[in-house]
Amino acid sequence: LLEAMPPVTIDEVFLGQYEGYTDDETITNKDSNCPTFAIIRCFINNPRWAGVPIIFKAGKALNERKAEMRVQFKPAPAAETLFNGVEV
Repeated sequence: LLEAMPPVTIDEVFLGQYEGYTDDETITNKDSNCPTFAIIRCFINNPRWAGVPIIFKAGKALNERKAEMRVQFKPAPAAETLFNGVEV
C-alpha cells in the first residue's frame, strides 16, 4: 500500500498552534508560530482505495489521547445490479 501512496504535498497538510501555547512559562519566544497540531491527508492510488482519504492527526495538549480510524464507504460499482435493485 505504501508504494501506491503518492508523496504528500503542502495542499494536503494543515498545521496549527493550540490556543494558549505562548502563555506557557517555558516558552521564551512569545511571538512563536511553532506548530503544535498537524493533520495530513493521504490517498492510496489503487482501484480498491481510489478517492478514499486517509487522515492522520497529531498534536500537543489535546483533550484526550486516542488513536482512531474512520472509514466512509461509497456505493460499490454495480451494487444495484448485484443486489437486484435494492439500495445498499
